[in-house]
Amino acid sequence: MGGLRDAFRRRFAAGDLEQRRTELEKRKDEDPLAYALGMANLSAAQGRPEEALVHAKQAHALRPEDPRVLRAMAYCHLINGEHEAATRYAREACEKDSSLASLGMLANLLLDTGRYADAEAAYRRMLEQAPRSAQAFNGIATARYRQGDRQGALEYYARAFEADPEDGTPIRSITTVLAELGWHLGAFAMAEVLESSSAPPEVRAALSLVRLDLSKAVSAGVPAHLVPDMDRLAGSVVEAVKQRSTSVRLRAARSLFDAGRTGETEAILEAIDPEGLDDSERANFLYIQGLLADRAGNQRAALEAFAESVRLDGRRWDACCNAVHLLLANEDDRSLALAGELLDRVPAPIRADAAPLLFNEGLYLKRTGRREAARSKLERVLQLSSEDEDLATLARQALLEL
Repeated sequence: MGGLRDAFRRRFAAGDLEQRRTELEKRKDEDPLAYALGMANLSAAQGRPEEALVHAKQAHALRPEDPRVLRAMAYCHLINGEHEAATRYAREACEKDSSLASLGMLANLLLDTGRYADAEAAYRRMLEQAPRSAQAFNGIATARYRQGDRQGALEYYARAFEADPEDGTPIRSITTVLAELGWHLGAFAMAEVLESSSAPPEVRAALSLVRLDLSKAVSAGVPAHLVPDMDRLAGSVVEAVKQRSTSVRLRAARSLFDAGRTGETEAILEAIDPEGLDDSERANFLYIQGLLADRAGNQRAALEAFAESVRLDGRRWDACCNAVHLLLANEDDRSLALAGELLDRVPAPIRADAAPLLFNEGLYLKRTGRREAARSKLERVLQLSSEDEDLATLARQALLEL
């Protein structure tokens, strides 16, 4: 958000603000639209967001389809914290003229509010009109970086530098990306050294999982010879946790599954006797079994495992979420009844903070005709999903359908 505000304020020199206000007052009756737009800009620059929005709305009442007015409405809603309204007006501005000014406003707003894929698409549309736009290159680079693509970020920051060498921002951004990557590489190397030393077994087990988690960060955007050997790394995790507690082994199994290592995940589960587990451990065991079955395409086995996991431990909201997702794919009343039963097993305080589960609960309520309750759940999803734009987009679509 700071980028938009800074660009806006740079239009005015600090000493010119009151002079500009005096000039606008003289033209109030002569050109009401120019007066309203000018006052909106001026109020925003002076840090008066509510006043700015009042003037923007006056301009909108005079000429609701003018792209300049729509951009002012977008910005003034943004500085008042009304992100959805800001995005709506920015999109409308692009529909009217698709100029660089409108596209840049929409792209910056989407980037500032965490909608990185949509922001990147808008910046790429800018490049169609201005192939050497430093703003577009910088925007794409930042969107790539925030989506985890360091290599793409470095490439586009470099292009931004080429387009405008006088702007120091791209070089600083490249430095930041490389520093973060160097930190991950250093941490990975240090964990590998410590794991291979005479550290106690429990320390080696923990370090093996640290290296597995770091491998995702290290692998993104680095030369091929620096990418960790995942076969060796996954094997070291299995070996390191072999004699550890059941809960540690289950944690390792889940990490391996998330890393795409289903073979090693299965190997850990096969070495665990389900009959010797308490309810919490068995629920976790079944949850991971359900993940494996679902990835293998066996949805019936996945559903059985997820449902039993929730029955054993109502805190397993993740298992409930996956089960309800599978049940909603069916059209029969029996599946809806089972979805309701499983949702009821998850304590309300846990459900209230689990955005993915709340989303599926909202769809369940919508399917069963409880539209207002569904709306409440989906609106809560939007409050919780600031870091998960994909989920937020799905929630907005579901709300529109309501």
